[in-house]
Amino acid sequence: EVIANITGLSEGTSYDVYLVAEDDEGAPNTQKVATAFDITTLVFPENALSFDGTDDYVEVPANAAFEFSSGTIEAWIKPASNTENKVIAGVRSSDTQTRWSIHVNAGNDYFLIWNGSGSATVPVPIEPGTWYHVAFNISGSDTEVFVNGVSYGFAGIGMSALTGEPLLIGSPGSTQPSEFFEGEMDELRIWNTHRTQSEILNNMNRS
Repeated sequence: EVIANITGLSEGTSYDVYLVAEDDEGAPNTQKVATAFDITTLVFPENALSFDGTDDYVEVPANAAFEFSSGTIEAWIKPASNTENKVIAGVRSSDTQTRWSIHVNAGNDYFLIWNGSGSATVPVPIEPGTWYHVAFNISGSDTEVFVNGVSYGFAGIGMSALTGEPLLIGSPGSTQPSEFFEGEMDELRIWNTHRTQSEILNNMNRS
């Protein structure tokens, strides 16, 4: 297996790929190994919100549109180094008054789902200070976690039936102040249907 990091390529452009190897006497041997190779790059956010981990957050008043029975929550996040369960977003006003709440723990490499009475984690390698696209397909019984379009599995826990709570971005509400999000976040999207993996991949780089 050969892995190479190549810079300076343009998204949507086709390239011919050649492999150059040397024999025992140092003579180069060039072999074309691929043609019409399409490059797809991650397009990182440019107008992200910055959260200080103390009191920065966004609140959207309670709305029935956030009380879907199954849906997808996705966003670009750049978490700071921290071992707390930082809130990305949630329909909640406190830890017990929660319909669903999505968290990231960059220090311990996992995402966490909380529904007011229970939680579960999905392990994912996380490098603090790095941009990730995250998506969560959540229902009343389970949550599938996607990072950069790749499924990392199911949490085995879903949302509660609680209604009438606001949408909080980056905030745990009136409890658990250590869970305020620290880092940057952009392009939070909430869908009232489950997005397929293909839809997540095709949509994540669109502003």
